[in-house]
Amino acid sequence: MILGRVIGSLWATAQHPSFDPVRLVLVVPEDPLTGEVGGATVLAVDSVGSGPGDTVLVVYEGSSSRQVLADPQTPAEAVVVGIVDRLDIEPNLRPVPASSPDAQDEGQPAAKAASPRKRRVSSTATG
Repeated sequence: MILGRVIGSLWATAQHPSFDPVRLVLVVPEDPLTGEVGGATVLAVDSVGSGPGDTVLVVYEGSSSRQVLADPQTPAEAVVVGIVDRLDIEPNLRPVPASSPDAQDEGQPAAKAASPRKRRVSSTATG
């Protein structure tokens, strides 16, 4: 999911039939901690009636988009699924950027731990 800000609309006279009843909007990702807007602009189907300047939640994955639009044939990859009214972030739970002097040195990433589950082996042998 992407948190972003609606910056405009797109109008097309020739489009896929699944886009006929919906509006297409341009959304720029927004950093939830700083409110800074930037990054690759996303073209999304607006399923909630958002407008320019609204902070929105965007589902950016084909199968989720098809489920939201209830259309298994839609070519939509991104769909606005919510308008954000308020965003609360606990000050003591804010992540510390890696470039900050307060960030702890994690060192080399730990090796992937072995799963406590044992691999199941088929009981049928192939000859």
